[in-house]
Amino acid sequence: MINKNKFLWRMDESTGIKPGYTSEAKYTLVASAQKGDQELIAVILGSSDNRIWDDAKELLNYGFKNFQNLSLTQNNQIVATLKVGNDREVNLVPARSSSIAVENNTETKIEKRLVLNDVSLPIEKGKILGELVISINGEEKEKIPVKALDTVDKPINWTRIISNILAGLFLLQIIVRITRRSVKNRRKSNMFGSSNRRITSYRI
Repeated sequence: MINKNKFLWRMDESTGIKPGYTSEAKYTLVASAQKGDQELIAVILGSSDNRIWDDAKELLNYGFKNFQNLSLTQNNQIVATLKVGNDREVNLVPARSSSIAVENNTETKIEKRLVLNDVSLPIEKGKILGELVISINGEEKEKIPVKALDTVDKPINWTRIISNILAGLFLLQIIVRITRRSVKNRRKSNMFGSSNRRITSYRI
């Protein structure tokens, strides 16, 4: 297999992506490169000559020199702790990592706003509970779903459990009393029946 992407040999940091040519679009190139945790993509369209490789390298070097990656969120990094009910809490984390390229030596103001769905117990781990809205210098840039870091069960309602136990004991006491009364009445009935039989036998 022959790789016609000459850019892979023009720049040490190159990672791809694809060149192309048609009579209408002319020379085109989508080139990518990575330095550290910063990855950039350069797109060249409609070039009339074969200088796309050098042009892409210049664009990417300009990007690495003048821009830096700014991390907005990291996967599974707690962004908020939400209180649910009277004594339960759930930690919220972004569903994915996110970053943005910003120009060096410029002031960057980041604002993060949490928008929640209706939340109720129980909560399963990984359930989406809202979104994190991120604005850069007053302009909205990202909406990242936030999810539950752990499972949170409903609290045990001891009052209801105790009430049910007491109600059960009360019902059991009634049943026992009824049973005892029924046994006493049956014994009395048997006693009277025996006396009648003895009397009848005596008279004969």
